[in-house]
Amino acid sequence: MVPGERRAPTGSLLAAMALLATACGGGSSGGGSAASPADPSTVTGDIKVPTQRTDLRVGAGPERRAGRLSQARAILVPSTAPRGRRAEEERAMAEVLLFHHAQGLTPGVREFAAGLEQAGHTVHLPDLYEGRVFGDLEAGVGHAREIGFGTIAERGRAVAQELPAGLVYAGFSLGVLPAQLLAQTREGAVGALFMEACVPLAEFGGAWPKGVPVQVHGMERDASFAGEGDLDAARELVAAADAAELYLYPGDGHLFADRGLPSYDRPAAELLTERVLGFLDTVG
Repeated sequence: MVPGERRAPTGSLLAAMALLATACGGGSSGGGSAASPADPSTVTGDIKVPTQRTDLRVGAGPERRAGRLSQARAILVPSTAPRGRRAEEERAMAEVLLFHHAQGLTPGVREFAAGLEQAGHTVHLPDLYEGRVFGDLEAGVGHAREIGFGTIAERGRAVAQELPAGLVYAGFSLGVLPAQLLAQTREGAVGALFMEACVPLAEFGGAWPKGVPVQVHGMERDASFAGEGDLDAARELVAAADAAELYLYPGDGHLFADRGLPSYDRPAAELLTERVLGFLDTVG
């Protein structure tokens, strides 16, 4: 994750996790750069994803019904996707609870959610910052520290309690905290999507629920993902889960899928979105 994003004021990752686990009854213990040349090799179970492809389009394919894009304690974000009865009848759609990153519910996060909706899925998009959006990461991290990681997780859990159990829990960076907490501890999860972060399994009970598929996405040289323990946690998760995929993208950017941020990496973001949509098609 971004340096300091998931940390307590002391800068300790484990301290932040302890705060989160204590607040939520969890488990024990405790800008964007140009892509480098693709490496198609597979190493220790990681899938290294080339970003040179330019033929991908977010939300491409047959038009499908618009889902409902909702926010807890916030304004509804309408989807403008056209309806398609035939596609809706042909396959079931997933229901996703998506949590934003440390800068808040940015236009880029809204756009990502709208892309999932355009493909026909239902997306719930809570605002864990209650209306606050920050123009730079440092300010967003400061706000997260001010309100407390436990409060952020509790807000995420409160949103989930108002929704059915059969959800895909998803999050970007800081948003992975409530997403993984819920996927690991709330009965009935049908899938999980962790973008640019992953928490050690021990933090939320030590075991991944059987039968729950998961994807983890991150840039292979992102200092906060690859250098602060998240990549190691992702590999642990892949080894423990029945069905898991870890996708590593060339580059060192963080929050690379948020179109409105300087760190946005279009080729990598489009590949990530394509793979997320494929995942949702399998669990819907």
